[in-house]
Amino acid sequence: MRVDIHIGNFTKDSDGYLLLSGGAKNHQSADGQISNSKVAYTRIYPEIAAAIQSEVVWVTYIDQIPENSVNIQLAQVKVDHLNLRVAPNSEIEAVLKQNTSVNIIKNEAGWSQVRLEGWVSSEYLES
Repeated sequence: MRVDIHIGNFTKDSDGYLLLSGGAKNHQSADGQISNSKVAYTRIYPEIAAAIQSEVVWVTYIDQIPENSVNIQLAQVKVDHLNLRVAPNSEIEAVLKQNTSVNIIKNEAGWSQVRLEGWVSSEYLES
């Protein structure tokens, strides 16, 4: 069976094919709108290509917005530097620069739990 995967953020972009998403707009600005399609496609493509090479490919198509992503809201840092913490009032783990994009996944007592995606040099990572 052939499965075509496309980059696009709107129903009109899919032409009936599968679109990947890094987030959903929860139909706030347009019916069927998703976000970060190119980022999601770039992230998953190497895995799909490797699976095809090994001839083991499984694709699960979910035609709905997952429950845990319904309330995700995209935001940008509006100050020069914003401290990123593991929990409210805890030690500073990192500093986000102005205009850094984050996804707000939870708000609580004046704090926002955020998720962000980016790239770092592998040279400075240890696993």
